Amino acid sequence: MSAASQPRWVVSRSLCRFKHFSLPAVPNAQRRAVLRNLLLAWAPFDDGGYCVVSRGDTAFAWAWDRSRAAAALAEANSTTTVVLVPEALVNSPAAAGSVRLVQALEGVDGQVWREGALQASHWWRVPPEAAEWTRWLRTTAGDEPQDRDPLVPAVQPLAWQQPWAEGVGIDDLLGSVSRLERVALGAAVVGLVALSSAQLRQGWAAYAERRDLAAERDRLAAQATPVVLARDRALVLAADASLLSTQLSAPTPLEVMQHLAERLPAAGVVLKELELNGTRLRISLDVAPTLARTTLVRDLQAGGWFAQVNEVRDVSGRGWIGLEMQVQGLRPPATTPTVALPDNASVPQSPANAFPNSFSNLPPAGLPRP
Repeated sequence: MSAASQPRWVVSRSLCRFKHFSLPAVPNAQRRAVLRNLLLAWAPFDDGGYCVVSRGDTAFAWAWDRSRAAAALAEANSTTTVVLVPEALVNSPAAAGSVRLVQALEGVDGQVWREGALQASHWWRVPPEAAEWTRWLRTTAGDEPQDRDPLVPAVQPLAWQQPWAEGVGIDDLLGSVSRLERVALGAAVVGLVALSSAQLRQGWAAYAERRDLAAERDRLAAQATPVVLARDRALVLAADASLLSTQLSAPTPLEVMQHLAERLPAAGVVLKELELNGTRLRISLDVAPTLARTTLVRDLQAGGWFAQVNEVRDVSGRGWIGLEMQVQGLRPPATTPTVALPDNASVPQSPANAFPNSFSNLPPAGLPRP
């Protein structure tokens, strides 16, 4: 049964979406394919039916929901195949360059016509107000308000007739060129299938080789895992040993502070800051004005543990004295304590023969010693 002999059902304007397209300057053989791509890019419904009318370099289309249309046909107990036609296509067309408001099955349809083609269409449930009508002409239809009467036109009654244009579906836009392309594509697929057996064998051989290599890799990884774990543990222990060695090879801050307390004067000096970085020591002192800096440096170096004592600039602005020095060794050198005697005390003198100081004082051989 041809499409011309099939019964036609009208799709209400309230169920349709309208779109106008400006077609690019492409050859006629490709224009239908371009229009089909434009419809697929528009796609207002997930499963949409389309009716497309071409007019020169422009085209306009209506789209509707196929599932909703199928439900309406099932409700009407329609068992035959029907052709769906949008309601606007059976309403008599308007004159070129006119704007009108047409009564629809449900609501009203605003239309703008230019050069025999429907340029814009909008559906309202009730006739729009003047402000809404003017805003639509300005935005959707692209008309300037001064070019049109700002008043809403009177609603024209229904005037159904035979469709004033032959609309096509989206599948009908596949022209002869597209069909030839599909035939060529099918022939190419058959040729590729015929030539692919050798490539499939090569692909299977490559897959088997890659599978064997992957199995060998996994086996070597399993053997190397204990070695890698032992190496990682050894590296961790080496790092811990290095840290411990560093801590044992550097003086402790407590011993440094104790030695400073022994070397610095008891009065006139206050230790404010101490920074020990390995064997490099930096201190800040609050020193009385009567105490010379050279005395501090001499006393610190005299202990034998601090070397290269140098004064550094105080950048804090607090008036302290900054000293930097090198700590030599882990411990301060041992010193023999000296006993201070009174000025009038005298050291007792031992008799000359209290202790023998030469071999001549020893008794002759063979005699008993005292």
